Amino acid sequence: MKTSVLHQLRLITATTLGLLPLLWPVLTAQAHPYASGITNNSGTIQFILNESAGAVTVVYEDGSTNAFFNGVTTGLNMPKGQTNFALNGHTSFTIYVAKIGNGTPALISVDTNQFSIWPVPRGVDVNKNAKIGNLFGRTYIGNTTAGGNAPNNKGTGLYALNADLTDSPMGYGTNAMTTGIWTSSGTSGPWRLRVAPDNTVFVVDHSTNAAEWQFPPDLSSSNLVLAIIGRSAGISAGVHGDFSGTPVSTGSIATGDLVVWTADSMMIVPGTASLGPNTKAGDFNELYRYDIGAGPLPWNHPPNYAFTLGLGPISGQVCDLDVSPDGKIIGMFGRANLSGATLQVLDSTGATLLYSSLHNGTDVFNGSKTASSPAGSYAGVRVSPDNRFIAVVDKNNGITVASLTNGIPDESTVFGLTNAPSNALSGGMCWDGADNILVCSSGQGLLRAYSLGLGSMAATSNDQTGTNGSFTFTNHAIIAAPVASKMVLAGSNVTFTSSVSLGTAPM
Repeated sequence: MKTSVLHQLRLITATTLGLLPLLWPVLTAQAHPYASGITNNSGTIQFILNESAGAVTVVYEDGSTNAFFNGVTTGLNMPKGQTNFALNGHTSFTIYVAKIGNGTPALISVDTNQFSIWPVPRGVDVNKNAKIGNLFGRTYIGNTTAGGNAPNNKGTGLYALNADLTDSPMGYGTNAMTTGIWTSSGTSGPWRLRVAPDNTVFVVDHSTNAAEWQFPPDLSSSNLVLAIIGRSAGISAGVHGDFSGTPVSTGSIATGDLVVWTADSMMIVPGTASLGPNTKAGDFNELYRYDIGAGPLPWNHPPNYAFTLGLGPISGQVCDLDVSPDGKIIGMFGRANLSGATLQVLDSTGATLLYSSLHNGTDVFNGSKTASSPAGSYAGVRVSPDNRFIAVVDKNNGITVASLTNGIPDESTVFGLTNAPSNALSGGMCWDGADNILVCSSGQGLLRAYSLGLGSMAATSNDQTGTNGSFTFTNHAIIAAPVASKMVLAGSNVTFTSSVSLGTAPM
């Protein structure tokens, strides 16, 4: 009888953790490694580790284990990058990657890497849908200004990388894709970006050439999502203004249920009536929802919903949003002077405000927890794919993180990740499928990946076709409290308590 993936995970976790006295020097370090970029090359399964791993175990569909990756005597201390194993006539497999964390967040990328260095990076996101194995973990980054010296020179446009921040199999190298459609002057396009559940990539152009685009995973073509290119033209048409944040989409045109959310700082709420709570006609700095359904694209209708984040009469504030895995709507307002709450959480209907980070003139998310003065959130707000953590990045690159309880930030767990140098303009940020944080900064000219340092077990599954994958990630109990730079974990160091499946999203 076929053993379930979760049962296999429990067995291998127990086996690995039972050997902790022997494996501790191998497994202890920054954690959250996972297998990505799954391809079948004539019976040889190739995969990529985003960071070095403590123990890698490959289990086939019949419960047997690959001799070269048994996680006990082989497959230990694997370096990041690409490796492989033989399918040996089997039809499916699961790659388990385990590592014991030390509770200390740490940088897991290398600043001198060719694809860590960028002239003006503005947005980044990672594909977290494991159904199509070769796309899982693919990292997209947008660069707005050409520059740099070989081999680190980059052009304006979009790039696709592997999970370990090496060049993707598409081989773009330093040659940008989607060139020619972005703002011709300045450093505003491409701006923020996001990988949708259907594997397409949504990217916005900010400022004068304001537009929202959708690209297939290989970036070979484009769709204009919201009609009228340009800030002024979009406002005149009553469709959109200027996209200061990252678009969020659910559903798709193919399934007839596409919904797109935007953070728009320039277009007033259209019409004469309110489109949602805490908003009225004429307000700026909005979260907008467009119920597009089956389309067609580009969509030329006004938004169906609005929520004003703050300073409704004053346009052009830095805004962003996210929709959490449990459907809650999270708005970010980037004001350093406390003229509005940095974070606001709404229920899934948008009708009820569940949380505001501004309390009696204080805001724990206003600026970095590692800097002496707040700079206001700028690079965006993101909820981790397992709905356990929330993160924001301020203008000066400081990263602020907290755990979530029922989708609401637990302010007693707020801590900061040092991301020096500060006083340099941040770009975009995101989580990958294994709760690692990626950030880019135009001031630093860098793309970086940080691990929270929690012990973890990641399970990437697929079959011989590479098109029926799933991903399960488990880690230690939620952070109880920060102590200096080390996180104190609730519960036992040998208990894995939470899992999330990311393999059910539509293609």
